[in-house]
Amino acid sequence: MLSEKLRSEFLAVQQLVRLVVPDNAETGPALLIKANSLALKYLVRRKQFTFLVTRLEDSDFVLYAVKIDDDPNFPAVFWSLAQEENELKALHMVTERGRCDVFLFNEGAINVCSASILLTASAGSARVLAPVALPGNSDLERVRSEVGRFLDISHRQHYANMHKFVPSSDCKWQTIRNFYITNQLQRSMIDLVNGDEGDQQETLAVWLTDALSITGAIQRPEVHEVSGPRELTDVLFSYVGGCFLVESKTLSVLDRSELPDRMKLKKNVLKNISKALSQLPGACRNIKRGLKITDQRGEEVTVERSLPTHCVILVPDLSLLDENDGLGGNFTKAFLKENAAYLHFLDPDALLRSVQHAYMLLRNSKAGMPLIAGLDAALMIRWQKAAEHTTPNVDLLMRVE
Repeated sequence: MLSEKLRSEFLAVQQLVRLVVPDNAETGPALLIKANSLALKYLVRRKQFTFLVTRLEDSDFVLYAVKIDDDPNFPAVFWSLAQEENELKALHMVTERGRCDVFLFNEGAINVCSASILLTASAGSARVLAPVALPGNSDLERVRSEVGRFLDISHRQHYANMHKFVPSSDCKWQTIRNFYITNQLQRSMIDLVNGDEGDQQETLAVWLTDALSITGAIQRPEVHEVSGPRELTDVLFSYVGGCFLVESKTLSVLDRSELPDRMKLKKNVLKNISKALSQLPGACRNIKRGLKITDQRGEEVTVERSLPTHCVILVPDLSLLDENDGLGGNFTKAFLKENAAYLHFLDPDALLRSVQHAYMLLRNSKAGMPLIAGLDAALMIRWQKAAEHTTPNVDLLMRVE
């Protein structure tokens, strides 16, 4: 379990790595890795990663990072600057002894896997921390801006300017099954390794949105057409001010015989988006037609039908959509005109950020708006900003003055 301070930090950023010595540690330091579920699947599947550590140029500040080989040309690197004495203590223990426990956290800062490993180091790695300094707040902001450039150079040099540590054997990941009781009194489980990959992303969407309203989020509701009931969408939630449909399109990684690179993932996610775009207009029409909608227990669900619907296509990683594939602002504006619905491209990180914006708007609302209305407002603000972009890869951070 994360401490309150670490949990707050992990929920504030999309990816992060932290070395700590827990207060109740029995086996030594812990390496905490926060990333999106897609990157975590590569980490679990490959059973290997590279731990990188160095002192930054022209300073005594220590940079450490985890490299995941999810793509041969552009591997993912999650990094941190040592900011506390506890981190330095953990770094000393890891570089001197090599043994540590590793814990993986998904987009919701949920601990999904763990492993005990022994890191083997390159020559000289044990001496990398002497001497060191802890950055002050002003230094931290300045140094952070330099890290991206430094890592780009390191990548081109195959990280020859950094000390490298790798697990001495394949990581034996132990899955952690997490349970959540929804507002519909349904038991919802997240299991990154053993769960159905499609179901896991839907479940995460439920976890992130269920607390927004008393009625909660409905997973796989059914619409009753003349020909019989059929699935309306993957996740549905509604209130008197609007209706939200979530089509979750995941990317299977764990069951593949050969791990795909990012180019292959991009092709797959575009294919899945095309399918979602053929499903959502029909779901919107069924809502407007007033057809009966029920949850998985057969109980009727109250849905707002007169106002424009929020349609969310949930993908694993928005950075896969960082090119102009005809899905930018002009496309979303045309979707609104044709379907009377606002189209949003989100990944779990962007969905979490929108929920956080809802809480922020609620705290600053003089009218005392319901929380789900805060999400409605947050998504409208995001839609307006996304409509100005040529790609769906939009990272929005709101602040209240």
